[in-house]
Amino acid sequence: MGLSSYKHMEVCPVCGEKYQFGPQRYEGHRLEAYDMRVCDWCEVGNHDGWAFHHEPKILEHLKARNLPVPERLPNKMLPFNP
Repeated sequence: MGLSSYKHMEVCPVCGEKYQFGPQRYEGHRLEAYDMRVCDWCEVGNHDGWAFHHEPKILEHLKARNLPVPERLPNKMLPFNP
């Protein structure tokens, strides 16, 4: 398999969908405050704050990494990328 045909796929820890992250195509976003990378769909769908149905996974992820929970936005959602 040549480099041009290889696709490195990852699984989004929030929505569970697969997305390509290299080489030559990077569809994920690194979220420093959450110490994770998520797919483009999660970025587009949650840019104004994490949808409430995603909170259990996000809070579990933060707890497992001993990271603080970011301050909520005025709309009561967790910020996408504080």
